[in-house]
Amino acid sequence: MFIGSLPKKVIQQAISHIDLNNWRGVHVCCSGSFKIEQAIRSVNTTIPIHSNDVSLISSIVGYAKTGYEIVFNFKNDLDYLNKYLSTDAETQLALIAYAMQIGKYKSDNQYCNARRDFLEREIEAIIQSNKERAKKYLEQISISSFFCGDFIQHIEAAKDSGSGVMVFAPTYKGGYERLYKVINDNIDWADEPSYEIYDPKQTHNIIERLYDENRNFIFFADQQYDDIKPTMVYEGSNKPIFAYTNSRKSSIRRDSSRAKAFKYTAIDTNLIGEKSKVTAVVATSEAMNFLKDIYLAKGIKHKNGMFNVLFYVDGMLAGGAIYSLPQFGDKLRQIYILSDFSLSRRRKLSKLIAMLATSNQIIDYINKKYFINIERVLTTAFTKKPVSMKYRGIFRLDAKKDGFLNYSSEVRDKTLDEIYGEWFKKYGQKN
Repeated sequence: MFIGSLPKKVIQQAISHIDLNNWRGVHVCCSGSFKIEQAIRSVNTTIPIHSNDVSLISSIVGYAKTGYEIVFNFKNDLDYLNKYLSTDAETQLALIAYAMQIGKYKSDNQYCNARRDFLEREIEAIIQSNKERAKKYLEQISISSFFCGDFIQHIEAAKDSGSGVMVFAPTYKGGYERLYKVINDNIDWADEPSYEIYDPKQTHNIIERLYDENRNFIFFADQQYDDIKPTMVYEGSNKPIFAYTNSRKSSIRRDSSRAKAFKYTAIDTNLIGEKSKVTAVVATSEAMNFLKDIYLAKGIKHKNGMFNVLFYVDGMLAGGAIYSLPQFGDKLRQIYILSDFSLSRRRKLSKLIAMLATSNQIIDYINKKYFINIERVLTTAFTKKPVSMKYRGIFRLDAKKDGFLNYSSEVRDKTLDEIYGEWFKKYGQKN
């Protein structure tokens, strides 16, 4: 439902980049999906957070979390949604999500007509499902206040209170208005805020002024300037993101699809036994790509995750796992394994790697690094068979789809060595 928000990796990098203990409070400008607020709260539960936005969706959330309600009505093509509307935030968010979904299928063709017919036929079930998702989402937000208005005013208010500011402003003029056109054209909002449409050409001057005023700040932008150097850079698969801050530290992060060789001793399953020891090492994407080129099916395009780990048994490399946030579902309590692989097909070593990937030793590290609280690990087995032998007995089969199986596991409250001992007794004995 939220569009154009910052990647979680960027926020994690930024929050790690500064010392919030030196900030009196935080004025978050253009809060959007409140990712920044959630990241702040995961590392500091007491600092005042003052959020801001002008979008209806963000304002519903912001007001709901600070004890207020918003009044609006649907009109034009969406006026039929008014019979489901109320003033509680869960219902309002559920209906806006439905409106944005059905707004994707405006064209008069067979596909769009079929999609609209389905959405209209299942409207009550979809709204109920959306309400449940909205309720869970709202439970994750904790802020001190919310300002519905121009973020330039919010920056000035931060100056008066002595708070720092974190800003992710629109990166092209009229961006918000285009992204949420279906909402803006089909809703009457009683107290819609007035604001100046932001021109990104202003970004340089705002950053310069924040520096000159010796303010605590982070300003995220997609532009690099000759006379103002960013202190943080994130280079992912899309356009680089630069962060300008008053911090003296520098931070550069790159996601790469390149492979880089490294030395290792591949596991010899004849040499491991009941008392073998397991260690885990954080790995780069380049190292994981190097291993995937060797041990996974050829021709698969590399996809980098948010976190990589390699598992060693008695100093021999046994395999690894690549994690990412799930595309759907609870991104604070669930994590997705993009790939888990072993360096040997013998002695059911692949089961060991899958089990180790759920150890609380690994998950706790990820929680602290990314400010999340993982309770369940998800993955997918791409097969036409009714069950995956690798995950059978160690993960729960959640769904069978055409060509793939969805599996999940609770985080195992065990150390790596404890999981190894369990695996050895059940699966690792020599035949």
